[in-house]
Amino acid sequence: QPMLTRNEHIAEARSCLQTAEWLGRTGKRWQASEILWSAVKHSVSAVAILTEQEYGKYQHKRAVVRRLATETGNSDLTEYLKVAMQIHADSDKGFLSEVELLAKQREVRYFIGRLLTIAAASHPTEQPN
Repeated sequence: QPMLTRNEHIAEARSCLQTAEWLGRTGKRWQASEILWSAVKHSVSAVAILTEQEYGKYQHKRAVVRRLATETGNSDLTEYLKVAMQIHADSDKGFLSEVELLAKQREVRYFIGRLLTIAAASHPTEQPN
């Protein structure tokens, strides 16, 4: 399939966020986690395209987030990616309690919002701390 543009990745991530909200409201929390994970992947891909980095594999995405955390002085970004991985794994295994899951999904939505703000900017390193 053709590679998506940065704006297409941003649009896909936003669409995933809306779908995840709806799934969460209808009690389909594990499906919501999967869709949130898709939104994370699209958000990181958009940032990678903006900053001209590789993003095909998970380790590339981790490197994109790590570099972003360093350049913006927001070391918590790497922690949010770990939380996203936890809910992604949980959607398959179901090891988180409902309270934990909902709290982590909130964190991941916040993380996606931060990534999308950066991805939509023209100069990612000029973000205020």
